[in-house]
Amino acid sequence: MEKIDARTLKDEALHERRRQVIRLHKRGGKPGQIAQVTELSSTAVKKIIRLYEEGGAAGPKPGRRGRRTGDKRSLSEEQG
Repeated sequence: MEKIDARTLKDEALHERRRQVIRLHKRGGKPGQIAQVTELSSTAVKKIIRLYEEGGAAGPKPGRRGRRTGDKRSLSEEQG
C-alpha cells in the first residue's frame, strides 16, 4: 500500500487527517494501526499525537507552510 504524501494535501484535508489521527488515538489505537488506517507514515502519526498531547486540540493544527518571505534569496535587500 502506498502512503500519501501529506505535503501535497490542502490545509483543510491535512487538518481533517490530523483530527482523524487524534480520534483514533483517543479510542486506544496504536500508532502503527492508525498509520495503516489513515495512510500516513507512522512517524507522522507519532508526531501528530505528540503535538496533541503537548498543545491540546490546537497542537496538531497546520501552520503556515513554505519559505519565509525573503528567505534563501539570491540577492540581499540592498542588492535587489
